[in-house]
Amino acid sequence: MLCNWINQDGMQIMVNQDGMQIMVNQDGMQIMVNQDGMQIMVNQDGMQIMVNQDGMQIMVNQDGMQSVVNQDGMQIVANQDGMQIVVNQDGMQSVVNQDGCRLWLFSLIMVNQDGMQIMVNQDGMQIMVNQDGMQIMVNQDGMQIVVNQDGMQIVVNQDGMQIVVNQDGMQSVVNQDGMQIVVNQDGMQIMVNQDGMQIVVNQDGMQSVVNQDGMQSVVNQDGMQIMVNQDGMQIVVNQDGMQIMVNQDGMQIVVNQDGMQIVVNQDGMQIVVNQDGMQIMVNRMDGMQIVVNQDGMQIVVNQDGMQIMVNQDGMQIVVNQDGMQIVVNQDGMQIVVNQDGMQIVVNQDGMQSVVNQDGMQIMVNQDGMQIVVNQDGMQILVNQDGMQIMVNQDGMQSVVNQDGMQIVVNQDGMQIVVNQDGMQIVVNQDGMQSVVNQDGMQIVVNQDGMQIMVNQDGMQIVVNQDGMQSVVNQDGMQSVVNQDGMQIVVNQDGMQIVVNQDGMQIVVNQDGMQSVVNQDGMQSVVNQDGMQIVVNQDGMQIVVNQDGMQIMVNQDGMQIVVNQDGMQIVVNQDGMQIVVNQDGMQIMVNQDGMQIVVNQDGMQIVVNQDGMQIVVNQDGMQIVVNQDGMQSG
Repeated sequence: MLCNWINQDGMQIMVNQDGMQIMVNQDGMQIMVNQDGMQIMVNQDGMQIMVNQDGMQIMVNQDGMQSVVNQDGMQIVANQDGMQIVVNQDGMQSVVNQDGCRLWLFSLIMVNQDGMQIMVNQDGMQIMVNQDGMQIMVNQDGMQIVVNQDGMQIVVNQDGMQIVVNQDGMQSVVNQDGMQIVVNQDGMQIMVNQDGMQIVVNQDGMQSVVNQDGMQSVVNQDGMQIMVNQDGMQIVVNQDGMQIMVNQDGMQIVVNQDGMQIVVNQDGMQIVVNQDGMQIMVNRMDGMQIVVNQDGMQIVVNQDGMQIMVNQDGMQIVVNQDGMQIVVNQDGMQIVVNQDGMQIVVNQDGMQSVVNQDGMQIMVNQDGMQIVVNQDGMQILVNQDGMQIMVNQDGMQSVVNQDGMQIVVNQDGMQIVVNQDGMQIVVNQDGMQSVVNQDGMQIVVNQDGMQIMVNQDGMQIVVNQDGMQSVVNQDGMQSVVNQDGMQIVVNQDGMQIVVNQDGMQIVVNQDGMQSVVNQDGMQSVVNQDGMQIVVNQDGMQIVVNQDGMQIMVNQDGMQIVVNQDGMQIVVNQDGMQIVVNQDGMQIMVNQDGMQIVVNQDGMQIVVNQDGMQIVVNQDGMQIVVNQDGMQSG
């Protein structure tokens, strides 16, 4: 996996697990540093400089001029007409041009009829030049360089590293693991590694990433990002979305498993993450607080009194291992598709539609109404605790949970509830309620709610005018308790609370707010503006409001995404984006495009708006590159 960052002027930084770094700006300047200190720089005129651990340096310009210097002072210069100069430690020099003229001292030169030249000096250096200026050099460590008339250069060292540069600055680098990098004059970069990962970057910052499973990522100057994998995963984020790794200035951050640690202090935001990845503390001037402990499974949000807590069994949002996909466009449309073809669509007015492979469709409107319709119009809804809801074409609804509770509602609002012990509750349109349990207890409440009943087991129901709850009083308060713990409370503003044996709790008020909590911690909240929060056993939480802010978004636009590998993304209204995964990789991006990346081996990269780059690794290596390609190491 790679870490890619692109700003508006086309600057790209990629860091993979072995420390390989590639930076390409608009003028085609490229710098690559891997773990063994190999560095390659190519600008628009095809100039290439390569330095590896043993001091080998190669420079090639547009006219094919090549200079090679190794540890023993060997230097080779070849231009377009095949002129070759070789100098070794003891002053050996050989010059050969196209017509076979040669000058040598203490060396062996052999020329055949077609102008092929083979020279072997004291240290085993061998050079072959033919009539068209092709040059091959092999030294003791297996280094091989080939240069033809058009300046094409191929360098292969002992570990299989191959570099190709032609007159127009095209550069291709292939190392032992099949990594290939191509850069032309306009800054176009293509990189392919063993698993088929391909990255293309042009002058305007367009980036395309394709791996073996068909994953494709495209980012242009305005921050548009599209990702598609084999199972149809697609992520689209526009300039005003600020969701999922893209902010308003087109900044894109992709961080793989090599990890990061983040400390950010701007406009009062503070985030601290230690190496075990799963502790985040955010303290903003507006009172926003987010706390995640070491196991990454607890989130507390405190602003305007809203608090969300997730237990230890795992937060998973956006894309998990089973192919969960979230797509958000400008009008707030959200599409979620997992491996089994489940699709969820939410538009600006909070309407939600879920369709799976067999044509199952779920729609939720602004008042929290949920409708599930399959191909034949039958509605079936099953959650983790076995709750099942079936509605046929004539509006009949039946709900059966694990303890045998059954609720039937027909078109005229008649409701029948029967549980395992034979408890039956009937409510008609005018609020008349009848309760009968096994011991013959019957409760009847009329419109004025004045009724007191006591049964054999000491159950006492008192209803008076001043709001004593138990059944129904004048202000509409209704409480029903049967042997299995079923409790229903309804007040004048439409608030309803239902609790049964398995801990199912439903709260609905006049504005359509609905909260459902069952034994496995599933919680769903839907208000009039389409806000929906769902938390299941594995900590999945989805929040969708009218303006399309999805995935743990509060009033100030704060967004947090955490998947199974500890990836966490935080985006606020001003475009601040923070990504943290399990192994401590740290990326900090502020409004002006400043980016800091720190991985486990101490690699640090700082890039500001004018393309200045500073790289410091464990051994104190420091590289500074500005917009005009000036490099200081």
